[in-house]
Amino acid sequence: MATFYASKTGEVSAREKEHSALVRELAGECMTLLENDGTLPLAGAGKVAVYGNGVRHTVKGGTGSGDVNTRTVVTIEQGLKEAGFEILTGKWLDEYDKVLADAQAAYQAELAKKAEELHVPIFAVMFSEVFVQPDVPVITEKEDTDTAIYVLSRNSGEGADRYNRACDYLLGENELADIAYLAEHYEKTVLF
Repeated sequence: MATFYASKTGEVSAREKEHSALVRELAGECMTLLENDGTLPLAGAGKVAVYGNGVRHTVKGGTGSGDVNTRTVVTIEQGLKEAGFEILTGKWLDEYDKVLADAQAAYQAELAKKAEELHVPIFAVMFSEVFVQPDVPVITEKEDTDTAIYVLSRNSGEGADRYNRACDYLLGENELADIAYLAEHYEKTVLF
């Protein structure tokens, strides 16, 4: 009979709580900061303008064997809100959610069409037809804060390899424009 080491109940154990606290404590020590002009750590909770495809769609691992099993996943948006920050860019984030949902619906429809043509299951087509992340909306207005955060996010793993193209290894045209806009219009800009 197989031995299972994962939790078998919905109740969070003392061990899980202890390990979660340890991971949270060590996270700051294990990160690499490429450049800091004094913006980080942020002085305290306040108003922030938060943009990027990873704000609500934070990647915690990858696909297939790159996936990480967790009880919960905290997005960048949730983490900032729980830390007391007021996010001023809900409209922009909602717009990106719509762009992403439309792209995913079109992708699923194309997969279904090709699977039917080839007489194979949809998942078999997914390995040769990888979802391409849509470019983000262009930022057109400054919010009432001096701090902007931009979160880039890419997923990879089985069926989602990385390629040397825009919105993949390379920044998308709108991502480049957005980052330049933030650097020009905000006193503090953080890029994750």
